[in-house]
Amino acid sequence: MRCAWAALAVLPAMWAAEPPRVERVFPLGGQRGTEVEVEFDGTGLININSAAFDCADLTWKKTTAGSPDKVTAIIVIAPGAAPGPHMLHLRGLDGNSNSVLFNAGQFPARRETEPNDSHLQAQALSGFPVEVYGELKTRSETDFYALDIRAGQWLAFDLRSLEHGSNLEAKMRLAGPDGKPLLFSDDRSDFDETPYLEYRFANSGRYYLQVDQYHGPRAADPKNNTYILRISSLPRISYSSNPGGQTGATMRARLTGQELQRLDKVFLTKARLAEHFRFTYPHTISLDVRPDPGTGGDVERISGRVTGSSPDHADVEFAIPSGASPGMWRLWGGTSGGLTEGGFFEISGEHELSEHEAGSMALPQGSSVIRGALLQPKERDRFSFAVQAGQPLHFHVQAAQLGAPSLDSVLELHDAQGKLLAANDDVVTGAASFGNPDSSLFYTPGENGVVQLTLRDRLGRGGPSYAYRLHAERRKPLFQLWTLPDNLIVERGGSTELRVRMAREEGFDKEPADVWVEGLPAGVTVKPAQFRADQAWELGGDGLQMTTPELTLPITTSGSLPAGTYTLQVFGAAAGEKGDPHRRVVRAQSNLLAGPLTNLFNFIRRPLPAITLTVVEPLAAKLTAKVPTLTLTPGEEQAFELSLSSLSESIPIELKGLPDSVNVRLASRDANRAVFGLTPTAAAPASFRLTPAANLGARWAAGSAVQVTVARKNLMAGSR
Repeated sequence: MRCAWAALAVLPAMWAAEPPRVERVFPLGGQRGTEVEVEFDGTGLININSAAFDCADLTWKKTTAGSPDKVTAIIVIAPGAAPGPHMLHLRGLDGNSNSVLFNAGQFPARRETEPNDSHLQAQALSGFPVEVYGELKTRSETDFYALDIRAGQWLAFDLRSLEHGSNLEAKMRLAGPDGKPLLFSDDRSDFDETPYLEYRFANSGRYYLQVDQYHGPRAADPKNNTYILRISSLPRISYSSNPGGQTGATMRARLTGQELQRLDKVFLTKARLAEHFRFTYPHTISLDVRPDPGTGGDVERISGRVTGSSPDHADVEFAIPSGASPGMWRLWGGTSGGLTEGGFFEISGEHELSEHEAGSMALPQGSSVIRGALLQPKERDRFSFAVQAGQPLHFHVQAAQLGAPSLDSVLELHDAQGKLLAANDDVVTGAASFGNPDSSLFYTPGENGVVQLTLRDRLGRGGPSYAYRLHAERRKPLFQLWTLPDNLIVERGGSTELRVRMAREEGFDKEPADVWVEGLPAGVTVKPAQFRADQAWELGGDGLQMTTPELTLPITTSGSLPAGTYTLQVFGAAAGEKGDPHRRVVRAQSNLLAGPLTNLFNFIRRPLPAITLTVVEPLAAKLTAKVPTLTLTPGEEQAFELSLSSLSESIPIELKGLPDSVNVRLASRDANRAVFGLTPTAAAPASFRLTPAANLGARWAAGSAVQVTVARKNLMAGSR
């Protein structure tokens, strides 16, 4: 055996303990009315002991296992829990973790069982409906399922990942008993990168479904490639001819899809925060950021009725109460076999009219909504507005943000002579899950007159699925703010940093903006700051990455501040409006952000109901690794050194995550330093994560995880 010790002496950098962070949730949910054992993988999880959910219908029953990298717990899902995604964050003595998603399902849950990487190993499924909770753990992995089908059976295969808490960009293939392909799905629409298949089987037999993944350069890290595969006979609602309505009015729409003759009821529910699937910065949807109702039964609901149906469409109507909350609502269809989700509807208190009623109009003092559709290819809808000099205009489209599958809108504004005054394609240019293809156009006329607004599809397409809601209002451009991280942690008496980011609306591009914090408890100090005029919100060179203005606000706390969680309020306003009695004040939100490369792109977001600061008790004992990574060679001992602070020599140090196939010995230890010798055997894994920790009784002290690689010797080296 040979020792390798000297290399550590030239590495002065130190890596301290990490805040709690969740990187993976498995399974992604469970059936309502059941208990589910759930794994939370991440870093800094050693002192986690519970979770906070977005409602009372989900509860943390008990912790069944814990380590720095993983916590396993039993979660109870109440029978009346609102179906679909919910938000949660883990809690413990080291503070709150980042927020993640967990789903309440309708149908019996099955776990994927390995190996199922080929037709010959396919996992047998029967007894539909069922929801399978699976995972593709490596970039090359694929999952196969064997389905025993009877002749005439109609099934829908609905895979859920990107919008339900995973990074997996998946695809599905359905094959017959002979292995020949029948159907393939990659993206279910232009703006939804999750696959969906439906098929009526003519013959009985064993069929095969393959769940695969995208293998291109933007493929996600497989550590969060989980999914939910729902197999059922639920109808599919593909789109609505009318995606919204006005309070106090009757809203009528035609739903298009499959098996819709089986719908026996329809209803709308106010969209919960976890259901904001198309949320981006900037956004133009009506955002109502407040805590979700305590139970599923408390969610605001509007019942409708089916006035006529056939296999491919259903006509529905809703009497919208005058007191209904404006904003996004979720469409549901009910059958004897369960609930099927539709898209989203926008309910507004604004004056609404159809595209045929809105050919020519004066822009009102308030705002209005025009509902329409591009029914034919290359169709352009045109609207004329009487305008006054100096009065700002804002037009924006609601379509993709409501889950509409097709329209990629473009707005163009012309004067009476046909001269182009302004145009906008996308609120946020991007692809599918990190773009916002709805349009938002600002313009301030220089003279009185008439302007004409044109709405078209970017690619000149058209049809019944190209429905839209066009908002017209008087408003100047401004900006939107959000904060990072989503759960801020600081030791009592210590300091931390709150990052504030800005998304400028088009037209607010050369102005500074003030930012400040309110609602601070006694003992917390945050100084105001200002975005510079030259901090631009713009596309990067690849056409996808965003350059995002950011401020860092230092936060200091006094030693007398009690431990606990405090709510902060972060505001911003245009610096040029300071002193104006009508100054427009923007309130920042925190938000859940999921997806690979999350600091670069608009991936899947959810607005959170508050910006929180969690103050934790200081932990004097510290274990700090001298290196963030370590390379071991089988049969050779390598030194692993820790710096120690306020840790009694009588308290043993544990190396969490160390495999049994790696031998360890304590080489030396004193009050300030500990050195271990690590020797992997030939059976050691290729890589693993190692976390130094010490049990202080009520609380663990842990250092940051160190990534360890076991390098295999090249047996051919030097041979002839």
